[in-house]
Amino acid sequence: MGIYFENVYTDSEEMFREITSKIGMKRSKHWIWVYLALAVYYAVFLLPDGSILSWLFFLLCIGYIAWILILPIYRSKTFIKKSKEYYNGTIPQTIVQFRDEAVTVTHGDSVGTVPYDKISKVFFLNHSIVLQAGKMATVVLSTSGFTKGTLKEFQSFIAQKCPKIKVPDWQW
Repeated sequence: MGIYFENVYTDSEEMFREITSKIGMKRSKHWIWVYLALAVYYAVFLLPDGSILSWLFFLLCIGYIAWILILPIYRSKTFIKKSKEYYNGTIPQTIVQFRDEAVTVTHGDSVGTVPYDKISKVFFLNHSIVLQAGKMATVVLSTSGFTKGTLKEFQSFIAQKCPKIKVPDWQW
């Protein structure tokens, strides 16, 4: 069973902040504009009255906006911290290999396999590529971590192996 592509990387806060921000919080970021508009409305029209309820809603809007902006940073720091705790202060390399029928992921002492027909979405980000297989299973790759094959070749390969999904036309 041959290996067509191999991607090796070490988890970083930068990668997981980007994934959390651009994929995990994608829908929430649209709400920033709604809450910002509400906060401005409360600040301009209702806060001068001095109503406690107006202040409360204003602070809730500002708090929600702050939460959306801070959550990716918090999640990525927590992920790296827990990973270091689990692996006694170090973070092992992740090795992702693309074989004939499936993707094999090795992280520390854990090995997992994802068949190509289970991959439902592909996200090309600045520092990472995310292959989503179901709601919880994801395969993460580093855009700079290819040790076998190139990023451009990988884009064509994954489009061929997963014909049911739309592979973004990403310019590298």
